[in-house]
Amino acid sequence: MRLITILASLLPCLPLLAAAPTAATTPVPAATVGPSDTGPPEDPADLTLWPNQSSRANGDRWLVENHDRLRQMRPRVLVVNFSNEHDRAHLDRLLAGLVEALAESSRYHGYADPKAPVFLQYEIFKFVDLRDTDRRTGDSRLVPVKDPSATDGFNMRYAAYFSEEWARHYGVADPERP
Repeated sequence: MRLITILASLLPCLPLLAAAPTAATTPVPAATVGPSDTGPPEDPADLTLWPNQSSRANGDRWLVENHDRLRQMRPRVLVVNFSNEHDRAHLDRLLAGLVEALAESSRYHGYADPKAPVFLQYEIFKFVDLRDTDRRTGDSRLVPVKDPSATDGFNMRYAAYFSEEWARHYGVADPERP
């Protein structure tokens, strides 16, 4: 299995992909997929949208206290590509399909109301391409594995994704220390 790691909160939602869009539904806005070096756009003041000027992090207490007021969530996703076998255009199409399927599956009672609004509209904040430049097969040598010779089991060093080394790979400044 080739790796395309989708960080943030996208992975827990993948089971929702079974609800594919149908012709009877209102079109979902096109996914925002592409390079971004400037970071997220200015957050809205509208407190029925998230993220907003009061809350940006998915661990904010504000979300717990205001979840029932939200009309739409627009989680920002950092995508890290480790697959040497797929070019950017292929991955952009894959990501656009995932974002569209997740949006479509988040329509409240969308099966009964084709005009129901989308609740989850994922936004690709940044795409980080970590493919190896010297080969076109397998996964990048940068995948943070515990034991490169392992053939099964959990072999990922997940904490590595939150290290200073990986922050440099992402190219995103720490908002606490800009």
